[in-house]
Amino acid sequence: MAGAVDAGAEKLLVGPGQGWGDGNFFYDVSKYDSLSFKFTFDPADAGKQIAIRIAWDKKGVTLYELTYPTDGSTSMIHNISLEGKSHLDGMNFYNGAPHWSFSYTGTAATQAMTIDYVALKTVIPTGVSIEAADPVLAQALPLGLTTQLNAVFAPVNATYSDVVWESLNTDLATVDATGLVTANTTQAGVASIKVSSVTYPALADTFEVTIVDATTPVSGVELDLSSIQLKMLTS
Repeated sequence: MAGAVDAGAEKLLVGPGQGWGDGNFFYDVSKYDSLSFKFTFDPADAGKQIAIRIAWDKKGVTLYELTYPTDGSTSMIHNISLEGKSHLDGMNFYNGAPHWSFSYTGTAATQAMTIDYVALKTVIPTGVSIEAADPVLAQALPLGLTTQLNAVFAPVNATYSDVVWESLNTDLATVDATGLVTANTTQAGVASIKVSSVTYPALADTFEVTIVDATTPVSGVELDLSSIQLKMLTS
């Protein structure tokens, strides 16, 4: 998203134009780290102010008043944290333009400027692991039955969470695209199941599913006398 904005003008960036603060129009931002802006401005506006009004999560509008740097640069990047935020409902930019809902705390910008971009920054995953929906079943899975495995990213709100599942022992078990493991019908053993991130293939984990023959009959019973406790009853 880019574009020039005249001096003293405002520019709608997100929303239907009317009622964008009502939460009826939104972007899901729950899996992003921050909302980032880059502006190119006239040197004459150094130290002066612009403003952004953003509606979040159907909870009303937040004002962000920004001051251009005075270090000789003619561009500025500003990041807004998205921690705790789920939906961006509307956004309007003010290049020094007034609005009934706020007043600048300093001097408003007076020259034309350019919005170079408005971008969502991703949450980069640092790892992925496998968790069994039923850990007990996964360690004693009867022949021919199924058990569910789940991929868990760290952090849990990683932006890209698509994965690929693979059985490293297809003679013992197969796994589908959702992590559902199906044991073979004839052979017990230990099957290694692997999951890998689609976006970051180096992030991977393996999990061992133990397959047992639940139909094997009991061959005998042994009494452990050392574990028996006798209690004497007296009348």
